[in-house]
Amino acid sequence: MEPTPYLTELSCKHLPCIVRSRLAFVPLPILTSRQLSEALKRDVYCVDLRNHGEAPHIDRLDYPSLAADVERFCADHKLTHPILVGHSMGAKTVMAVGLRSPELASMIVSVDNSPVDLSRGTGSVFARYVRQLKIITERVRPMVKDIKEADAILAQVEPRKEVRQFVFTNLTRVRKPAVGEFPLQSKIPLKIIGDALDKGNISGWPFDSSYVRWSGDILFIRGSMSTYVTDDLFPEIGKFFPRFEVKDVAAGHWLISENPKEFIEVLVEYVERKEEERRDELEGNRDLF
Repeated sequence: MEPTPYLTELSCKHLPCIVRSRLAFVPLPILTSRQLSEALKRDVYCVDLRNHGEAPHIDRLDYPSLAADVERFCADHKLTHPILVGHSMGAKTVMAVGLRSPELASMIVSVDNSPVDLSRGTGSVFARYVRQLKIITERVRPMVKDIKEADAILAQVEPRKEVRQFVFTNLTRVRKPAVGEFPLQSKIPLKIIGDALDKGNISGWPFDSSYVRWSGDILFIRGSMSTYVTDDLFPEIGKFFPRFEVKDVAAGHWLISENPKEFIEVLVEYVERKEEERRDELEGNRDLF
């Protein structure tokens, strides 16, 4: 049996965080998780999925296996009808959970990703990140000695400083490296992730709307300057998730880091509105009897 995702209370390093009392997120910075916990009056649990953060490194990396990790986490922690929220790869993970286990989630929020195959489009940017991280952590001559040098290498493929800082959360610095030891080391298995990217496991989408769909409430929060959830994809989204809504946040793909205030406002409004609608519906049903 494969290991369960690694739980980090009230933090989120890379992949999903699960929120008790009917909530779950993937992935959020620690501060954003705490702000959401306060705004929605519920406990937030953050977990690292396989090959991210402190979680075990496992050769298989695709959406069925990632979704199974979330499903197992919910079962192990006895989370009933959580709201699943995921960003980027995590967004596809929580959508996959909805399609595989339709009774598990009460709502889903997909942050800047779509249920489509993007292997020929924007997904290639992550392969470039992995390539540069390999140079930073594996190049012998000359060896990369500090973050300043690493930043210059990553800047060759990513001009935005805030995004580079986010990518660098995947690195750890060895304060007193031994002879021949790399000063900067990767927390994540770059070969496994690189192979998954090459195979299209991350940018792809293995589900067919002819066989699976999720009829629950789902919100797509997209960055207004991002290209992951474009208007022309709405028909395809509707095939998998007929009750979807779309909200924009003034940002690019990394909208949680770029505009956390608007992201929190949009998410909280949606959750509170949907929960109020359900309460009203329940009251209306009671009045019938």
